[in-house]
Amino acid sequence: MHDVTAASGTTISIDYEHINRYAVLRQDVAAVGNGGPSTITFQGNGFDELTSVELFSGGTTITSACINTDSKAVASVKFDFSDVPLGQYRALFHFQGDDVVVENCITALRRLCP
Repeated sequence: MHDVTAASGTTISIDYEHINRYAVLRQDVAAVGNGGPSTITFQGNGFDELTSVELFSGGTTITSACINTDSKAVASVKFDFSDVPLGQYRALFHFQGDDVVVENCITALRRLCP
């Protein structure tokens, strides 16, 4: 509240959401084809300290090819999905101070176009 005199009544409530220093809250792509590179934009917190991202499924690891940090809250990450096995991948985000795991982050699907 900016000005307490503007309030009426006797009860004041504040709604807030706590976001951890390093957090991955949402992304713009959830499924990719296994035909080549794809860029996924993530939103959250601490992306100015993001060093790398790895995707894991079974024995397959896909390491980020490029990370563009748009702000503390947004990062675009490029992966090469060429001929990777199909299925669900969990993501491991490496920040300077900690790691964050996102289960079932990306699904690799069969590419539809040659």
